[in-house]
Amino acid sequence: MMRVLYFLSISFALLAFDVMAQKQKPQTKIPTCTARIESLPKVRGFFLGQSYSEVATRIESLKDVSVNRFAPSTLHLVFYADTDYSGTEFYGVSGVSFSFFSNKVSSLSISYSEFNPIDIKNFIKQVSSNLEVPVASWKIEKQHSAVLTCKDFRINIWDGRNSQNRDYQSHPLMELTDIAAEREELRLAKKKEQDEKERKRLEKLKELEEKRRKEKEQRIFKP
Repeated sequence: MMRVLYFLSISFALLAFDVMAQKQKPQTKIPTCTARIESLPKVRGFFLGQSYSEVATRIESLKDVSVNRFAPSTLHLVFYADTDYSGTEFYGVSGVSFSFFSNKVSSLSISYSEFNPIDIKNFIKQVSSNLEVPVASWKIEKQHSAVLTCKDFRINIWDGRNSQNRDYQSHPLMELTDIAAEREELRLAKKKEQDEKERKRLEKLKELEEKRRKEKEQRIFKP
């Protein structure tokens, strides 16, 4: 019995030591991406910071493309699948979405109809090679998506698959975002929300004061 207890105590001690060792094991730090927007090459002729007029002019020259305006600051291009774009910059593209801030492209999203990466790691390598960004700085968020955050821009990619459904396959997607524009847009949106709350508060206060004034006036007898 004593021998069994001895071996059990030794086993628990080794297990505790192994757990502590795993906790103390330093995690691999992801290298910081120091690249800037200016270093990014154009993507299908478009780029972050491109003016609205440049994009609009280019869109007008395209044929067999549906242009949807979901909001004044958003454009979405749908390329018809039965149209032959061979030899053009839009071969293999199923759609392009733009978001604008201060009349400049703040985010650019492209979906691909003729591209099927092996997995998310393969997608990362190809994007890194084509856009000249560090492959080691990517962070795989889920099994089929990853993000790269650099000095003033971010790249999100999705390989078109779903870990919950092996048979699911959609068009792979890449999105580029201007971080500074995104932050400023969020700041202005928050300020607008706060200003609206303050406006409503003052309006309510004014209504309350007017109500009190009328109630006070009604209490005064006027023969």
